[in-house]
Amino acid sequence: REVFTTKQQGTATLAPQEITDESVAVAVGKATLHGRTSTFDLYEGDSVLDAVQRVRPDAPFSCRSGVCSTCQAVVRDGSVEMAVNYGLTDDEVARGYVLTCQSTPTAGCVEVDVDFDA
Repeated sequence: REVFTTKQQGTATLAPQEITDESVAVAVGKATLHGRTSTFDLYEGDSVLDAVQRVRPDAPFSCRSGVCSTCQAVVRDGSVEMAVNYGLTDDEVARGYVLTCQSTPTAGCVEVDVDFDA
């Protein structure tokens, strides 16, 4: 196991949300991974990665802290905001890449393409 850290104090890890029968989705998303597209709901406080992993446990990730970029994906539709970004260059961000572990939706529909083999 490889561990990624920063020298900054605190943590950038978003806590996975507990979903109950009373939970209301704040956004709907689509993720493409290994050529298969799945839909998912995002709840208040969810990262895109948390939401995707509820329907696609095989979604790639490692550190969940915005450092390793294993969970990077391209946002094809909608918009997200990254809490922190230690793993992507300015050029990658300009091309639409995000760290899904640090991304939360800012619009009603988020489509995240996590298929890097396509």
